[in-house]
Amino acid sequence: MSATSFDIASEPGLELLRKMALREDNQELAFQACEEFFRRFARRLLAAAYKFTYIGADFDPEIHVSDTFISAYRKADSFKPPEGVTDAEVIDEKILFWLF
Repeated sequence: MSATSFDIASEPGLELLRKMALREDNQELAFQACEEFFRRFARRLLAAAYKFTYIGADFDPEIHVSDTFISAYRKADSFKPPEGVTDAEVIDEKILFWLF
């Protein structure tokens, strides 16, 4: 594991989004941030998506989650953190809500 990967893994979700938003200027950093972002949030999003298959919705949860993360990568700069909130866990919950 490179030093950059280690640093990325310790970044809060908001910083990962900020790094993803730099994709035009630093594609490698943005991609590393996106990989960590996916690792951090995909499991919960996928679990929620699978619940829809149990209630009869006609869609593939894995494709839905993949599409969601592609969209998050492209629109990373559109996430607006709540004003005055500095707790990383609270912001991560807001990020998860934003992904939904």
